[in-house]
Amino acid sequence: MLKGSMLKPSKATLSYSITSNVLQLLVEICVLSVLLYCAHLFAWHIVWTYVLVICLVLNIIMRTVYPIVSYHFYTYRIHTKVVEIRKNVWFQHYQAIKIERIQYIENVTNPLATYYKLKKLKITTAGHEIALPYLLETQANDIAIHCMTVLERGEDDV
Repeated sequence: MLKGSMLKPSKATLSYSITSNVLQLLVEICVLSVLLYCAHLFAWHIVWTYVLVICLVLNIIMRTVYPIVSYHFYTYRIHTKVVEIRKNVWFQHYQAIKIERIQYIENVTNPLATYYKLKKLKITTAGHEIALPYLLETQANDIAIHCMTVLERGEDDV
């Protein structure tokens, strides 16, 4: 796992992302359906109906396509001294943190992620924070242990 090449999140992360987006889509479809019903019931101007239908169609497209696209363009790498993340979904975005500068590592999860046995690692330094994608619990624990052992050894450059 601690290799030099960029790694993709696990397939469980893709399943989690799709499930999460489908659940969000269902809630948003319910809200937009209520608004469309109100538009019909209260005789809103036809433009509002078109706006709501366009929002509904765009929402369906985004919630079904985005999880798959983001999975393929989100990579991370753990070196012996650096944690790197590369996101190339809409724009190229690269983040790197030296492990020796880490101040805090937080495991973030929710009930759906727990069902898929996933955790998100938020790594904080004095300057900024990066979040690794949802990883399997074992991978997240291994990365946290690796970072802590590097930190326990102390700073080599001092």
